[in-house]
Formats: sequence, structure tokens, C-alpha cells
Amino acid sequence: MDPNADPSGIEKHTATAGEAKKTLVAGEPALPPKAITADQLPAQADAATTGFMRRVFNAQIRLKLASKPPKPYLFDLADGEHVPITAPGIKPGLELHPKIEPIFSKMFIAITADLHDPQKGRTDVHSIGVASAYRTLNQDKHAWVEAFKTHMDASKEEREASKGGLLGEAAFHIMLDRMIDKKAPPGFSNHTRGIAVDFSTSQYFANYALDKKTGQMKSGIVMLGASSAQKPLWRKSWLYKWLLANAKNHGFKPYWKEEWHWDHAE
Repeated sequence: MDPNADPSGIEKHTATAGEAKKTLVAGEPALPPKAITADQLPAQADAATTGFMRRVFNAQIRLKLASKPPKPYLFDLADGEHVPITAPGIKPGLELHPKIEPIFSKMFIAITADLHDPQKGRTDVHSIGVASAYRTLNQDKHAWVEAFKTHMDASKEEREASKGGLLGEAAFHIMLDRMIDKKAPPGFSNHTRGIAVDFSTSQYFANYALDKKTGQMKSGIVMLGASSAQKPLWRKSWLYKWLLANAKNHGFKPYWKEEWHWDHAE
């Protein structure tokens, strides 16, 4: 799909890419009133990076709107449609849809019970929890921007070596592919529906990574959260294996791109 093709109009961002001043062009998606738009994203270090970020954002939304069937835009839940998670051990402030909350709390209590069961539990698991649940559009906008910055840093060498440099056409496609794979734009996340949770856990892992300073393998307790860099450890974690075996009995299913993210199937 041509990332600049959009019948609803053209939005242009003047920016400096490498040593040349150029205009980064992105079609403005046709979004409903009060949706989060590219111009609401916070400015970055310079105009070039801001324009580049907004172009990636617009292209990602256009792909969502062009999917078959089209993805509906999701707005904040109304008062009473998101309630606190009541399961013991969940940090305050986390909420879910009222139809989903009791189902999730029952599952989390079951996880905790199995963790502390001498026959099923593991002494190397130090904690289990939830990092994120219901998110408003503004909260999800912040999450998207943080994910963008993380993957800009992670892709720097690849983008720098690509044709056109750090903010060129090839770099645009590198970042678009990363963001499509890693973080939905605001308005298209099941977190905004109140049916998704991102888990967290801390667990002891032996020989889990190479210490570049000493040349030795590292062992120790690792806190796992919503991080793509931790995907290999997530797959080895007790919590992830428990969820794979049991979450379906509570109506939850995995999001295949993120081991920590689980949605209620409704």
C-alpha cells in the first residue's frame, strides 16, 4: 500500500532529513470528531523527528481504517463502564469493563493460588501483577509516543544504514513496520475497551543474558513488563506458561505479538 495515498487530503510536515531539507508527506486519515490526531502528538527534539513521527502515526491509522473489516475507532468508556480491579495483589488505580472485571479477578486469584501451592508453585517466582488495564485515549496516546521513542532508539543503526538515512523513505517503512507490530495507535486498542490486561512478573532466571563487561552469563531476578526486549524471557516465565495452559478456561486469549498482553474473548 502506498503510504502517501489517501483520498481525504494531504498533511505535510517540513523537516530536515539528513543534510537535505525536504517535506515529509502523509495523508491525513479520515477520523471521527474528537479522535486523537497526529497534530496532538507532542513535539519531539526537532521538527524533522516530529514530522517523521506524525507521518508514521498517520500511516498506521490509515492501515487500521483500511483493514477488512474496518477497525472501529474506540473512544473512552463512559462513567460506570470501567471499574477498579478487586483481586488482591493488584496495584490501585487499575480498571476493567464491569463485565470483565469479576472474570479477570477470579482468574488472578487462581494464578495466585497456584503460585503458592507447594505442588504447583515455583519458589523462583517473586511476584505477579498487572502493569496496565483500561486506558483512556490520552493514556494510550502517551503509550504510543513512548513506544515510538523506544523503537526509534532501537532502530537507529538500521535506519542510519538505510537509503536516505535516519529519517528517509526506507527509515519510514522500518519504523512503520515496527509500530504496526508493537503498538496500536490510540483508538484501536482493546485497552480502551476495558477488556485487555498487560501482566508483569518478576522471576529468577539462570544464565539469561551475556554480561558484556565480564563476558560471563548473568543470573538473577528479572522484572518482566511490557517490553519487546523481554519476549524470550516472557516465554520462559512461569506466569506465561500458566496463562497458556489456563487462561482460556476464564475466557482470556493471548495477543500473539505480546506475551504479556491478554484479551478477554467476550
